[in-house]
Amino acid sequence: MVGMYDDIRSGVNETVEIDGYPFYAQSITGEESYNRRETVRKNILGGTQHVSRGKYIPRKFSFSTYVHIEKDYPEVYDEIFKKMVSKPCTVISQYMGGMFEAEVIIQKDAEESSPEDLKLDIDIIEIPNQESTIPNDVFTIPEDKLEEEKQ
Repeated sequence: MVGMYDDIRSGVNETVEIDGYPFYAQSITGEESYNRRETVRKNILGGTQHVSRGKYIPRKFSFSTYVHIEKDYPEVYDEIFKKMVSKPCTVISQYMGGMFEAEVIIQKDAEESSPEDLKLDIDIIEIPNQESTIPNDVFTIPEDKLEEEKQ
């Protein structure tokens, strides 16, 4: 079995790590590069607006990469990818702001012109934890009423 990136030149570092697996992204695009809250604007009497902070918006990124495969075994990494898309994963990337938990969506594209390479389009959607990564921001987490009733 060949390695995912046997064709990568030495000295090149991975740009994204997902659950311990390195990926060499061709281009990382951020739909939402930084955590923020939406801005809610309400028009009020006199022509002005009341502006407040709304819901938390998680980071979202996408990138493409090619993994090296044996041309007769395009399914060789399917078990790894199935696990990634079925649970929250730990993502580490300096280009995405460090380490965080995320939902991972992987789309495979087997190109006939490159039978020994498999193109992957990967979407990363942050799963916020109980601490906000927005400077000077705090989450208000309501009490779990079911837990209170049990006590």
